[in-house]
Amino acid sequence: MKQIRLFSILLLALLVGSLLSGCWFAPKDGGIISIGRPYEAENLGQHDGYNDPDLVKLTDGKIGTDNIGNSAYAGFDLADSSKPGYIIIDLGSPKSVGWVSVHLFHGSWGVVAPKIINAAVSDDKVTWKDDVTFNIPEEHWNPTLANQNPDGAWYNLTLKDSGRYVRVGFEEYGWAWLSEIYVISDK
Repeated sequence: MKQIRLFSILLLALLVGSLLSGCWFAPKDGGIISIGRPYEAENLGQHDGYNDPDLVKLTDGKIGTDNIGNSAYAGFDLADSSKPGYIIIDLGSPKSVGWVSVHLFHGSWGVVAPKIINAAVSDDKVTWKDDVTFNIPEEHWNPTLANQNPDGAWYNLTLKDSGRYVRVGFEEYGWAWLSEIYVISDK
């Protein structure tokens, strides 16, 4: 009986830890309109071993695990650290956008989440509208804290606009390990 109670407490602790870590927080409900869509990287360099030379990994629907070595991840750093880096997804035609969900890893090999993620939409890649910013919790970008609980987490940004292009920006980081960016329609 004592072993069952101990096992139950351990199982409950693991469940609560998983929920609080963010790894169970999937993208908001709605239709994902970015799967298989092309994208470009602006002011972003790629990691030699975990790269995405064909620029397909972030919209292929494959979500990275809590293991940094998972092949779904692509490593990006800022080519010029004085400016943000961007992933710009081409939706093919103007579409209604409700959310952008970004899946990032943090916590091993010195990889931490960026401090800031932002997102915006555009019809022409020149004029960006509905620019929203999300500040990542410190336990995901602070190396000391992030290394204590390495995992992948979803970050959701609400966009209520339409456009052909969706730009996702990353600021203040070393290496970002991304596995997926979902653009989700609110229609």
